[in-house]
Amino acid sequence: MIWSLVPEGINGVILPIYADAFVDTRGVVRDACGFSGSAGVLVLTSARGWLCTDSRYSVQASREVDAQRFTVVDTYPKDAFVSGDVVALDYRCVTQCAQERWQDRVQACGARLEHADLARPVCAPSDVRAHTVTDASCSETIERLRATLNPCEGIVCSDEELLSWLMNVRSPARRFVPACALRALFISQHKAVVCVSQSLLSSLQKCIPDNIDVVDSQEFCRIAAEDGVEAWLCDKNLMTAFDAAKMPKDRVVWHENPCVQWKACKGEKSLQGARDAHRLEGAGLVTFLSDVHQGMTEEECVHALEKVRARSPHYWGPSFPTISAFGEHSAIVHYSPSAQSAAIQEGPWLLDAGGQYDSGTTDMTRTVFFGAVPQDFKEVYTRVLQAHIALASTRFPVGATGSQLDALARSVLWRYGWDYGHSTGHGVGASLNVHEAPPSLSARSVGCVRAGMVVSIEPGYYQEGLWGVRLENLYYVREDQGWCRFCPL
Repeated sequence: MIWSLVPEGINGVILPIYADAFVDTRGVVRDACGFSGSAGVLVLTSARGWLCTDSRYSVQASREVDAQRFTVVDTYPKDAFVSGDVVALDYRCVTQCAQERWQDRVQACGARLEHADLARPVCAPSDVRAHTVTDASCSETIERLRATLNPCEGIVCSDEELLSWLMNVRSPARRFVPACALRALFISQHKAVVCVSQSLLSSLQKCIPDNIDVVDSQEFCRIAAEDGVEAWLCDKNLMTAFDAAKMPKDRVVWHENPCVQWKACKGEKSLQGARDAHRLEGAGLVTFLSDVHQGMTEEECVHALEKVRARSPHYWGPSFPTISAFGEHSAIVHYSPSAQSAAIQEGPWLLDAGGQYDSGTTDMTRTVFFGAVPQDFKEVYTRVLQAHIALASTRFPVGATGSQLDALARSVLWRYGWDYGHSTGHGVGASLNVHEAPPSLSARSVGCVRAGMVVSIEPGYYQEGLWGVRLENLYYVREDQGWCRFCPL
């Protein structure tokens, strides 16, 4: 039980669902409450428990979580803790920014937040591969960063995906997100040092420039404390609260890392790589879909798709767990098929699948109907398709935000009193995370959608207990004389 992991004196727990190359909380959350989804927060006291998750997982949570012991909510329960409580949070699983938000919430009721090791350690794959489909060399990006620094400043890059992009390395053996187990890169005007998992020390050195020192991740504190840098620029949206606590506090300056936008805005070489990946994925999907038939189970469809994809030597693996959902399961936004999953009969089937290729990352969703199609399904499918086309074909001014573009797709469905609980779209990495931020096309997104960004467009409509429809493609943003448009990949 989770309480066996917390030190004596702790009487509350906050545990976000989180996974990187070093730690993973998904199994801990699943063992504690039964929930197997990939987004949410478990909140526990000695007497009660809550699972906080969003509408994408509401149906799944209601089926998996024991309602006698846990309450499923969509917002943090403000009455969870009382004055005097000591609440555990694993600082390795939250950014400094997120830790500060949790601190404010806990302190508002008079409780205190403390770090505790709640996540399980991960044995990251030791393979490292130089990634050649890039827009800049590692040395060029480091020099570009140095140009933004004052003489006595340094910058700490501390996100494994950002570091894999910056250093042009990938770990194809790592499932779903082929980022390497890189803890931090310290860059000053005279030196660059990367802290990595011990298993990667020798293999990484072969893939990066000789002027970057490679040290064990346990050397983090020593490197941060070395003389010669008066101020380390750190991004609180990237650095974990655990690493932030190890930095010399009098030298930390919180500052947005410019690499976040550089990574999101792909150049022509990365975009061409994405096109190549989509050609491979598209050819495989056509072959796969031509063989799908009634009687196949949801899980058999997943295995059949993987078998077709694996014929390509450029394929590394899926970019997320494939969603193969028949009938009422298609109304569960992030449904997971199992060995006991349903067989396809007459009715709707939704496939949401993506792949990692050596040139790029893919993601798409298709909804098809086996048998005679009822009129109400035809109407819903048509409106969802119209919502997709409305956004995909729009022109928008430079500076338009994700929330503004999100509304363009939703407004088509709003005319009929329909909506969907998930975002309209998300950013996509380059042989990295299929859910990359920025950008985001959602009601809460205030960030601009810029030229070179790769985004999904995926409106949908769901009727719980009946069926769901979602249609998704990936696009990149092209700018022309102050206006932008989406171009298909």
